[in-house]
Amino acid sequence: MKRYGGTGLIFLLIGAFFLFQVWPALKQFGGMGLELGQEFPPVILETTDDKAHSIPLGNGNVTVLNVWATWCAPCREELPMLQQLSNDWASKNVNVFLASEEITAKRRVVDYLNSSNIHLTPYFLTSSEGRKLGGIGVVPTTFVIAQDGRLIQRFNRLVTRIELESVLRALRNQ
Repeated sequence: MKRYGGTGLIFLLIGAFFLFQVWPALKQFGGMGLELGQEFPPVILETTDDKAHSIPLGNGNVTVLNVWATWCAPCREELPMLQQLSNDWASKNVNVFLASEEITAKRRVVDYLNSSNIHLTPYFLTSSEGRKLGGIGVVPTTFVIAQDGRLIQRFNRLVTRIELESVLRALRNQ
């Protein structure tokens, strides 16, 4: 019979570390997430001048919240579609919000949106507010929140206009 000495102890310690340190952090920072149909938590975004802005939820309007970054190619690809979606659906009680995770680079975000002819108001998502949403593990992430404040859809990837409009039409027909 072969003895492995301290090897078993090392694996035991690694397992204990994962169980008591890593797993709770994964749960806290988005390893779990919001369930579809669950009430969307109140989210406070920052404005370019560091003021707090609460996203209006459950007021009869559908809310589309897109979390993005200037360095993210799929995010940049989505922005013109989100601008057009906002233009086309604003009269149908749909509000589109852009929230960048680049809270320390507000000027870069504003400059990028201006140079890209995107006129949606830029907001910024702090890490603590991101945790309320089950964590933002990937950008782009787009949330669709129903008129009553429930999370209807979450896309953890680039979303197409066809996909978003399909969700929006279904909400209008409820």
